[in-house]
Amino acid sequence: MKLLWITLFSMGALFLPAHPPSDIQLSSNLEQEELSISVIHEVGTPTDHYVKEVRISLNGDVIITQKLQEQNTSQSADLKYRIPGLKDGDKVEIFAECVRVGELTKEFTIQGE
Repeated sequence: MKLLWITLFSMGALFLPAHPPSDIQLSSNLEQEELSISVIHEVGTPTDHYVKEVRISLNGDVIITQKLQEQNTSQSADLKYRIPGLKDGDKVEIFAECVRVGELTKEFTIQGE
């Protein structure tokens, strides 16, 4: 009986919750030529379960690929980038991938302040 419980418990560990990011939020500051990105990805331990890669495309061209080794909070990975020449009307695509399973891509159009 004890062996059965150990086996079931061990199997349960194989199915720990893994999920893709649930949302990507973007804000821009055209004066500073900055993008602030929050990849919403709620996890228990942000050093073990985290957003492992963020890729940013500007007007169809990949301009940034960043590999992460942990999230800065258990709710999200928050990132800020300076994008020289960022302007009103630019199309930004953000891709985010979980270290365990899943990914999310969102598209935005930069709007002047």
